[in-house]
Amino acid sequence: MDFSAWWSALIPLQMVYFCIGLAATVFLILQIITLLFGFGDDGSDLSGDGADIDVDEGGEFQLESSDGFTLFTVRGLVAFFAIGGWTGYILAPVNTALAIILSLIAGFLALVLMAYIMRAIMRLRSDGNIEISKAIGLTASVYLSIPPKDSGFGKINLTLEERFIEVNAVQNGNETIPTGTSVKIVATSGDKLVVEKA
Repeated sequence: MDFSAWWSALIPLQMVYFCIGLAATVFLILQIITLLFGFGDDGSDLSGDGADIDVDEGGEFQLESSDGFTLFTVRGLVAFFAIGGWTGYILAPVNTALAIILSLIAGFLALVLMAYIMRAIMRLRSDGNIEISKAIGLTASVYLSIPPKDSGFGKINLTLEERFIEVNAVQNGNETIPTGTSVKIVATSGDKLVVEKA
């Protein structure tokens, strides 16, 4: 097929939509490839009122709400232009107004769908870190006896965030808490938990 003959047969609006759709699709494929090879992990974030503006390692800016739903990302906008571009390209010969309206609707749906997909992917990811402050109020068992206040630390075993863990622990009392004693976690002190007899 002769490219120049095909190109000249297109109406101007189709040419515009074709260029937008092609460029966005190529960029989207490159993003998917980089994501598969691990170049799209989260990086730093800047706080806002009720939302975060994130910048990931791939240089992607995104506005994220407090529930983790991210609508305007580079990936989302690329999906908007890719789907919107191809929709407009297909519908441009039929009706110009219809092509513009439906390309915007299709692009917006792609933007929203991409946001939901990325949120689902982020929820599946786990960095393995446990926030020990969530242990306050829980009970644990002493694994290695806990010496009196300011005399060092012992170890406790507990289940936190569905994981059985061993954590360093200190106390404010004046008597050693022996191995096997049940204790209640009352506070944190750096990377240690502060406990008292349950």
